[in-house]
Amino acid sequence: GVPKELDSLGFVISHRKKQPQPTFYEAKLYVEQIAAMLGDTFTYESLDSSDGYPVSQPFEPKRSARVRASDGSMLGVVGELRGSVRKTLKLSDSTAAFELSTRALFARYAAAA
Repeated sequence: GVPKELDSLGFVISHRKKQPQPTFYEAKLYVEQIAAMLGDTFTYESLDSSDGYPVSQPFEPKRSARVRASDGSMLGVVGELRGSVRKTLKLSDSTAAFELSTRALFARYAAAA
C-alpha cells in the first residue's frame, strides 16, 4: 500500500566547524522557543532504536529524543542525524534537526488561543 503521509515542520541546523557543545542542544533550543510561543512546556524522552515512529528513522537514537507536549501527546523528534543521513545529504558532523507534527502543533495553538 501507499505509505501514510505525515504533515510536519522540519528544521536542520549544521555548522561547518565542530561546536563546543553538541548541536542537539541548539536544535532543542528552537523546539523550546516553539513551546514558549504556544504557552506549553515540552518534555523529552529517550528515543528507542526500534521505535516504529517513521519520523525517528533518520535520527541517531542515542543522541536524540522524542518530544511530547505537557499533556503527553507525541509531537515529534529532536536530535542528531545518523551518520549515513549526514553523508547522503553532505552535512557536517555538527548537524542536528527536529521534525514536529504540524497537526499536533496546531492543536496546541488552538488550545492556547
